[in-house]
Amino acid sequence: MEGITTFALLTALLFTRIQSNVPVGWGTWGEWGSCSSTCGVGIQNRNRSCVEPLSSSDDDFCNGETTDYQLCMPRACTDGGWASWGSWSSCTATCGGGTSKRYRECTNPTPSPYGQQCYGPNVDFDVCSIFPCESQGAVAFYAVLANKALNLRKGQTVVFDRVLTNIASTQSGGSYNATTGVFTAPLSGVYVFSCSIMAYDTSFTHVALHKNNIPLSTMYVNGRSGHNFDSAASTVTVSLTKGDRVYAKHIDNDQGLEGIYYAGQSTFTGFLVQRQHDDAPVVGLK
Repeated sequence: MEGITTFALLTALLFTRIQSNVPVGWGTWGEWGSCSSTCGVGIQNRNRSCVEPLSSSDDDFCNGETTDYQLCMPRACTDGGWASWGSWSSCTATCGGGTSKRYRECTNPTPSPYGQQCYGPNVDFDVCSIFPCESQGAVAFYAVLANKALNLRKGQTVVFDRVLTNIASTQSGGSYNATTGVFTAPLSGVYVFSCSIMAYDTSFTHVALHKNNIPLSTMYVNGRSGHNFDSAASTVTVSLTKGDRVYAKHIDNDQGLEGIYYAGQSTFTGFLVQRQHDDAPVVGLK
């Protein structure tokens, strides 16, 4: 009887020892918890437990962490939006057509991390200064004396009153005035002027081309001594500043010029050869 009791005790002790040697270990990870942020980047975690027998010893434990962490982002907080367009830049040309541009920024609002960028271009272009450049236009005139002009006074401007051509890119009515006989330069530049005169019958006379009361050239015709309806002509090239005046002035007394006979016989014409900008030096008579 005593032997049986001793055997049973030893068996119980052995079973207890075997049970205490069952290795410990981690249980399955739990579900991920909610994200710490409702938008943008946050943190979420999950947990696990160390599984061990009921009668473990103090030396048995699980290696590692009970909690696991990861970054999370339910959604982007903000998508980008366009701010208002900025001001237009200066035109790339002052005439003849150019381009201007303006910009806008994706800051209304600025996109958050992983938010959508603004859709569309950030720069806008437009055409500007599409009107023709003055230098591309024409300045020219041609006028004739329609009827004979008698008893011209000394210092009187000869008015070539029939205008056949009168073009100026900056003035719809042209630059030659058929009432005053004066050409007024619409642009600064180099011009060519030509004037021809024919004496009436046996008259003789002097006519001079002037720029702002400064004589440029003189023409003399003598209808006397068998030279009836004598004629003369002069051509000048001159630099003009915008607003300068050119005209033909009679410099004798009581003499006459012949008008139209089939075509113009006393004529005045001029045209722009090359424009010069007002800020550039103009060489010539002042």
